[in-house]
Amino acid sequence: MLFFGFLPSLGQGAETLIVGYSENLPLVFSGKNGPPAGLYIEIIHYISKKEGWQLQFFSGM
Repeated sequence: MLFFGFLPSLGQGAETLIVGYSENLPLVFSGKNGPPAGLYIEIIHYISKKEGWQLQFFSGM
């Protein structure tokens, strides 16, 4: 499960997307060094590059 929220960045016009996630192999899981990984994470990274979003992840569940 993923949760999304937008916060405007100060002075840049870009948006920060706050993404909460829970473990759900192989769709979402914690990577080797802690950052999230998986199919859904790859998709949200792809979209964020196209849209110019900054991502901030937190494990919520």
